[in-house]
Amino acid sequence: MKKFLIAVAIMFVLNILITGLLQSQIKIMGNQIGTKETLNSAYHTRHAYLLRERQELMRRDRIVSYAQQNLGMKLLKPDEIAGGQYLKEIVEETSRNNNVVYSFIDFITPSMNAFEGRR
Repeated sequence: MKKFLIAVAIMFVLNILITGLLQSQIKIMGNQIGTKETLNSAYHTRHAYLLRERQELMRRDRIVSYAQQNLGMKLLKPDEIAGGQYLKEIVEETSRNNNVVYSFIDFITPSMNAFEGRR
């Protein structure tokens, strides 16, 4: 009977020690997992933002290249625009064909002219 009580007491003490160690390890691993999930979420958000910016720049680049090649516009630097040497003048021979294109460019980029780059 004495051996049985000693065995139960030893098992009880071991249970408390092992449970304490396991709980601390579980908390540590839980904190590490939470940190990695937060970093993964931040990287995913950053990647999505950069992908959206890249798509926007590609769209603007296509509009600017179309304006340069097909409409005869020139891409001016901000210093050239501020200097006042160039006037924003559009001379068309076929205004009906290009009117839709100008409207499309103004619809896509209302805050920017067709020949201005992103600042």
